[in-house]
Amino acid sequence: MIEVFTIGRKDADILLEDPEQSVSKCHAELTVSSDGRNFYLVDCGSSNGTFIRRQGNWERIKQEVVRKEDAVRFGMNVVQMKDLLKMLPRRTPPAARIQSPVPARTSLQPYRNPETGQIEYR
Repeated sequence: MIEVFTIGRKDADILLEDPEQSVSKCHAELTVSSDGRNFYLVDCGSSNGTFIRRQGNWERIKQEVVRKEDAVRFGMNVVQMKDLLKMLPRRTPPAARIQSPVPARTSLQPYRNPETGQIEYR
């Protein structure tokens, strides 16, 4: 099962401190694979952009596969992916389904009432 987390200010899953106010409310989304080893970053149409540092240069991205070792920038806010991953909220697993108890077997046997045609038990 993959998980998707929002990155930004206020109501985002991952809240970024932003003294320059360059981070949008919902700046980007981070998708994490079920094994927690693959990451996909998508800019949510932010005003100041999402960037990844590759070969010493900042490249603006719309969507990109990212690695733990990458540096990313949301507006003017720079963060290492490994540090961003530590900020992921812990999600509680869905509650286990509660099964209704199985009715106990009875010694009653079904039979069809010859007069009414209905199934009854005796």
